[in-house]
Amino acid sequence: FTTSLPYTPIALVNRVNYSGIPWVDKGDWQAAADIQFALPVAADLQVSSITFDTITKAGTLNFTSTFLTTSSSDYSLVVYLTQDSIVDWQVNGPSAVGDPAYPLNQDVSFYVHRHVFRGCLTPDAYGVSIITGGVVIDQQFSNSVVFDLDAMTFPTDAPALNMKHLAIVAYIYDVSTKEIIQV
Repeated sequence: FTTSLPYTPIALVNRVNYSGIPWVDKGDWQAAADIQFALPVAADLQVSSITFDTITKAGTLNFTSTFLTTSSSDYSLVVYLTQDSIVDWQVNGPSAVGDPAYPLNQDVSFYVHRHVFRGCLTPDAYGVSIITGGVVIDQQFSNSVVFDLDAMTFPTDAPALNMKHLAIVAYIYDVSTKEIIQV
């Protein structure tokens, strides 16, 4: 698994290969997703409770994971913070890759960025271990993630967090293959 992007817009779909490569071209996103949707679900991931203090901007997310298959893999949980509706500059490309809702081939000062990654709420980007040594059907795990939004650091030119547009994205992945098995 590599983190360099050969071109944009492209995506990863559960970090598995599609047509022999991990990168999925924009025109193939639906087909790649449909393949994954057709597979049996390997785990059920639920947010069991959330506490959040609006004054201190600190909280705890509690997750319950139930595995629906038997596996000998190790699994981890990763939790990201995203923000929607950030208005800022964007270089908009030509019609083949540009967003047709904005002027093409131009720098757009009023571009609305959607679902922007703002930070990782787990201690690091690799998440917290759920299990090592494998799982059996119906095995259940609980994990808590404590976070403090005021302690998060951003580049000086980054927009401030807007509480009404924040979202949590959590996923379980296979540690050895990096494949995402549930979001």
